[in-house]
Amino acid sequence: MAYKNSPVVEIVNDMVRRSLYLLPVGAVAGFLFDGLVGSVSILIGLFIIMTNFIISAYLMAWTVHNAIRLLASMTIGGFFIRMSSIAAVIWLCKDVTWINIILLSFTIVIAHVGLLFWELQFISKTITQPGLTPKAVGFQPAAGYEKRSRSGVRT
Repeated sequence: MAYKNSPVVEIVNDMVRRSLYLLPVGAVAGFLFDGLVGSVSILIGLFIIMTNFIISAYLMAWTVHNAIRLLASMTIGGFFIRMSSIAAVIWLCKDVTWINIILLSFTIVIAHVGLLFWELQFISKTITQPGLTPKAVGFQPAAGYEKRSRSGVRT
């Protein structure tokens, strides 16, 4: 796809990749709260938010490449549709016996905010290099620079 170069898609793909480590932690935490029902609830909640982030990123990337004038409309409209669909999923799951609706709801809210704040440390905060922070490959100190210890001794 042409959207691989999009900074939004790059950030969300990184966020989803990093959040895959939360799946076993969430399963264990859910099991401690409510057994197998809790594990399933938390895993479904994490799947919902990962899907939400992916849809959001690709929707924005598509809009930027195809209809830049609609970016604000598609972003706000997409947000409304995605949040409505999440609310509909929660409403549909309220009577299912193998889902703990409270754990599902808390997982969706806490993981949305938590993943966004967690990803802040990995993104570039400049306009010149949008997306993830570039890796420093082969970094060498400037010529004439000597590393000194705190006591002033050259190392």
